[in-house]
Amino acid sequence: MSAPFKSLIPWFFLFFGLFVWTQGNSQCYIQLGDYSGFDTSPYLDTLEAAACDLIRSLPSEFQNQFRVYDFGFYRLNDYMEEGVDKIWQEMIRQVEQMTPYYLIFGKESSTQGIYSTIRVAVKLPLAESFGCPLKTNAGLIESDLVNLLNSNDNPYAYAKKEIDAMKYLKWEEILAQFDKQNCDLLYSRLEALGFEARQVKIVEPLLAIAPRSRVSATCNVTDNTDFSVEWYGETRTPASILCSELAEMEGVTQGFIYASDDICTEADLTEVEALINDETLLHVYLKPCGGEEYGVLMEKSPVVRGVSAEVLRKIRVSQEYYWPELAEAFLIFASSSEGYALLSKFGKKDQVLSYAHQKEIPPFKEDGEYYSQGIDLNLIAWDLNGKDEYGNTYVYGGNGSTGFYSNGPNRYLVRVSINKSLNENNVFAENYKLKKTEENRINYTMTRVRTYFHEMVMHAILDAEDWKDNKKKDLSNIPDEHKKNTASSATAQHDYMKASSSVWNINYIPIITAIWIKKNPKIARSTIIDHLKDYH
Repeated sequence: MSAPFKSLIPWFFLFFGLFVWTQGNSQCYIQLGDYSGFDTSPYLDTLEAAACDLIRSLPSEFQNQFRVYDFGFYRLNDYMEEGVDKIWQEMIRQVEQMTPYYLIFGKESSTQGIYSTIRVAVKLPLAESFGCPLKTNAGLIESDLVNLLNSNDNPYAYAKKEIDAMKYLKWEEILAQFDKQNCDLLYSRLEALGFEARQVKIVEPLLAIAPRSRVSATCNVTDNTDFSVEWYGETRTPASILCSELAEMEGVTQGFIYASDDICTEADLTEVEALINDETLLHVYLKPCGGEEYGVLMEKSPVVRGVSAEVLRKIRVSQEYYWPELAEAFLIFASSSEGYALLSKFGKKDQVLSYAHQKEIPPFKEDGEYYSQGIDLNLIAWDLNGKDEYGNTYVYGGNGSTGFYSNGPNRYLVRVSINKSLNENNVFAENYKLKKTEENRINYTMTRVRTYFHEMVMHAILDAEDWKDNKKKDLSNIPDEHKKNTASSATAQHDYMKASSSVWNINYIPIITAIWIKKNPKIARSTIIDHLKDYH
């Protein structure tokens, strides 16, 4: 290369630095120079307006720290000793000395034509308070801009492409685009780890709320959120909700609450998952995604190994069962030889389900067949009556619901949820709701016994057998005639158990009927059987 071309490089950088210094403080769109020979003057006012619009969209504390820069390379730069790449990197370095955040356009011209390629560099304010969307997607933003800017090689289209890029970067657009994507990704990851979701309405932060990363003064709860949620008609902080739940649990001493903004990466998830052990209860709130009014509360109870009967939860102060009918029904179920045999399949050797009831429910004598296969069992009380996004009440699962989840490395969890509400599709529940007589109470409690048997026989055992045979949940243990293309797993299992020769009809209807009549001799056998043949 000739000496004159080599000498252009330091001269260019000196000129470039002076240009930024003299004009960079008064404009939104700063043209560092254009050496392509293309007349850009007709477009500058429109570009300036778009850049100012972009800057005004940023949080106010960053508006004076962000500028848009534009440069048109010399057409012979490709033939110079330094090359386009080195000039581009030096340009970025000098811009960073002038402003901490920026958007830079670099318009290349070559033998292929004027502005044949447009480079882009962007640095947005990724402050912690703006959360996961930008932290996890910063690389995608620049990739999208490159695609947008190089969709048309007509030099007269450069201004429109730059304006479109600035619109894409407007703060509200970035958050709307990536927040929902991140929430969906986080939701899927947490669900795979065994978290369950509940919809909650996010309320604006209250003035009384303490700063983030605080430990509650009333219980051992670390709360990393700065907002409240609507909880059964009340506005409450997540910490107060979890404190209430901890007060109702035996053997659980601390809790953690995170917002979706705190969990962005696999490393974050690993750190959060490590907090879950036999002494903790963890809640994770996903803030509203894409401007929606409702957020999602993800919950995971303490790790279960063997069998956990949270339906026996007691109130610490009074030592009374929190759900008396559910607890009584579980004790009836678990103390029967048939119910105990079902639980034993998931139990671990010497495990005690209830120290107060070791006579009726003795420790398991050996590891159960499913426990040995890495499958645990958790029986919980859950409100299966909820509200949809429009506030309408619905019944999910009715009497009970069973799910199959990951429970840590190489272990899985069958979670049996028993409806703690007086559910609407149970005539005995309706009778007890209307008239609190002892007979109605016994009958309602026995419907809960029936639910334990139903969920265990029709779902928990079948799910465990399904997984056991080929390590897949694919209904491989259900004959084909009971499966339909549109049927859910539960529907196929119900249909299987409706057969007259099923274990439910042959073994368990007589067992539950006998227990029920023993508790309430007045009830007609046919009434019990009619109830037991409702497969929902």
